Parts: sequence; C-alpha cells; structure tokens
Amino acid sequence: MTDALGSAARRSFPALWLVTVLELALTGLVLTWLLWFLVQDGVLLKGSARWSLVAYWAVAGIVLMGIPAHRPHDRFGWGNRITLLRAVLLCLIAGAAFLPRSGSWWLVLGSTLFLVLDGFDGYAARRSGTTSRFGARFDMEMDALFALVAGFLIWRMDKTGAWILLSGFLRYGFVAFGYVLPRLRRPLPPSRFRGTLAMINAGILTGCMAPIIGPLVATVAALIGLVLVVCSFARDTYGLLTRPLATAPSGATGRL
Repeated sequence: MTDALGSAARRSFPALWLVTVLELALTGLVLTWLLWFLVQDGVLLKGSARWSLVAYWAVAGIVLMGIPAHRPHDRFGWGNRITLLRAVLLCLIAGAAFLPRSGSWWLVLGSTLFLVLDGFDGYAARRSGTTSRFGARFDMEMDALFALVAGFLIWRMDKTGAWILLSGFLRYGFVAFGYVLPRLRRPLPPSRFRGTLAMINAGILTGCMAPIIGPLVATVAALIGLVLVVCSFARDTYGLLTRPLATAPSGATGRL
C-alpha cells in the first residue's frame, strides 16, 4: 500500500511541477503589468519596480525548490494561491526600499492586506483538501520575510535603530542554530500563543510605517513587538530542548 502511494506521488510530481511553473509565470506577468502601470503613474520608481521583480522571482525559485513537499497533490491549491498573492504584496512592499525615506500610507495599506490574507490561506487549503508541509512552510516563510522587510523599511525611515532587524532575523537565527542543535529541528505543536504574538508584532511593524508615527512612538512600539517575538522563540526553544526525543506532538509543524 505504501509503495503504491509513493508511486502515485512520483507520477503526480511532473504534473504538479508544471502547474506550479504556470501559476508562477502567470502571476509574474500580472505583477510585471502592475509594476509598469505604477511606474507610468508615478507611484513607483523604476528601481523600485526592478527590485520588486527580482524579489518575486527569488520567491518563485524557492517555491519551485520546495514544491515536492506538496505531494501527493497535483494542483497548486487555493491556499497556496493566496499565499502567492501575499508574496506579490510583499515584493511590492520590498520595492519601497528605493523610495524616499518617509512613511507611506500605501505601504500601510499593502501590509494590512498582507496580514488580512494570512487568515484565509490556511482555511482555503483545508476547504480544498490541499493542505501540505509545503503550504505551511510557504506561509511561515512569508511571515518571517515580512518582519525582515518591514523592519528594514522602518529603520531606513530613521524611525528606529538597526536593532529592529532582529525582529526578522530571529527566524533565520533559529534555523541556523537548528544545524548546531538538532533538537531545534523537530516539529512543534500548533500554538495559538505563537501565532498571536507573531500577528501582534506584524501589526506593530505595519503601524510604524505610517507617516503620522514618529521615531519615539515607533521605537517604543517596535521594542514591545521585539520582546514579544523573543518570548515566543524562547518558549519554543525551551520546549524543544526539554522535550524527550521520542515524542512528536500531534498535528505538529515546525519553525524550520
């Protein structure tokens, strides 16, 4: 039975890979058209548009490398499509690194939409029966990348010091330590606590990009968000280091 399932998964992979390539290519074309329109309208600079496209195709490459974990599904799925839309929004936000050093309401709007959509991708995947390790990882990586991009933009706006980048680098530091301490690479149980703190921090970062938020308020708010994220990672690290090796929580996911 297991061999038959494995054989079916292998047969479905070429179809899944082709579908994913088509999804990424179509989305890339739509993004290119949108960027051209924004540049012509004077909303974005050409440098911003180029950076957004580079960021998108980098994400597309990562998706293609990780898509085998989506098997045995042979379709991309609506959950992943929503996450891909979030990736497009994030690439547009990342392009703001080339804009003048000031807050912008369109950054706040784009970031808010990015966060709102985070509540729908998992639901859509479950409703369509296309949940997978790939989908969960794709969603998580977009959340982590958002914290890094938003932190960089806030720092570039001169609202905080470079320490705000820790909010995004914590995730990648955790991954790096997982290669030193294998216990940290084990799956974690689902946690509303973890998700809530991450969402609060993302909301704080979004608010800090608003033009009406000055350095003092942004610094205090970002420090609170950073402390919350540190507490979340510390809690998960302690749990992984102290949990017996033989146990694996039901419905577990992982930060890696």
